[in-house]
Amino acid sequence: MKHKIFGMTLALMLSATGWAQGVSGISYVELDEGDISVAALVGSVGYRYAINESITVVPELRVGLGVKDDSFAGTDVKINGLVAGAVRAEFAVSEPVYLFAAGSYGRYRVKATVPGAGSVSDANKDWGFGGGIGFNFSQNGSIELGYEDIGGLDAYSAGVRFKF
Repeated sequence: MKHKIFGMTLALMLSATGWAQGVSGISYVELDEGDISVAALVGSVGYRYAINESITVVPELRVGLGVKDDSFAGTDVKINGLVAGAVRAEFAVSEPVYLFAAGSYGRYRVKATVPGAGSVSDANKDWGFGGGIGFNFSQNGSIELGYEDIGGLDAYSAGVRFKF
């Protein structure tokens, strides 16, 4: 039974490539929780499914690594990594400009170190929701600015995406 489900899923994915387009991107994401602000470099890969001429749905996978640490009350905080799944809806506003909204669920690892006392690592799983604006600078490339609330954390991002 599992093989039949896998085969049907694979057939559906392969048949969808006629009306789907691959997309990948990289973003700088700043996570802010008031007193602490850390950042990650996040890569994404997904497929764009055109619903009509102005609406596109994009399921995607995101993977990131921490690139900016912060300190608060003598404790150093950093992101060790993150993995998330997301679904975006993109809405064409004009020829080069689009808006997007996204929902996500992911896991991120945070490490806190107190010099001389040791460190603690923790993995958190949270839902996120946000949106932003994008600008197509070519037929296959775009730049984006976005915001996402991830379990109470403010995540601001700037990135570039490429269609293939």
